[in-house]
Amino acid sequence: MNKAILLALAFTGLLASSPVSAAPFLSIGFNPNSSVSVYLHGDSLNENFDAFRFRALPLEGQSFLNLNSGLIAGAARPAGSPFTYRNRLLDYDPLDDPNGKGWVVINPITTSSEVSFAGGTLTGKISTAGEPQGKLFLANLVPSATGFGVARLDISLFNAGQLVFTTLPEPSSLFLCAGVFVGTIMSRRRPRFFNERTSGTSR
Repeated sequence: MNKAILLALAFTGLLASSPVSAAPFLSIGFNPNSSVSVYLHGDSLNENFDAFRFRALPLEGQSFLNLNSGLIAGAARPAGSPFTYRNRLLDYDPLDDPNGKGWVVINPITTSSEVSFAGGTLTGKISTAGEPQGKLFLANLVPSATGFGVARLDISLFNAGQLVFTTLPEPSSLFLCAGVFVGTIMSRRRPRFFNERTSGTSR
């Protein structure tokens, strides 16, 4: 059976709890180079959240391969490249690239065992409605799996410091994170890039 089909079948169980109605959810795009692109659909919460936290963890015994900064010759890599990286356009200065969001991104992690980051706007709200097909590119993953499940994906959305949506089983612990996160955003000016925590990164 085609590898992409096997991966899709394996992911079905992981995403079965994701809402299929108008609630926010994550979707996955399988690329010909064995990488996987992860997207956020804001749906009913579009314009009703201003920060989020994303996390991808490989399943037990697996890992993420081809770690990368998400940049190529100073430009942000698009979705679908054969590397593991987060979408650098989220915190890219729009003066450098009109597609840059200019958001604040804190604690970005790109390792073989975790890809995660928190992000948010300095002003206004977040909506994915204006993105292609209404989905916002978050990260690209290259799993070590060859026809099995590849990752556990989690997303939490916040509005004015309050948790409004999460796929995590224990949302109470996220309220503390939300307060710290919002405070960090308010204390920072818009950056061009934040330092990455990477392992074995290639450019």
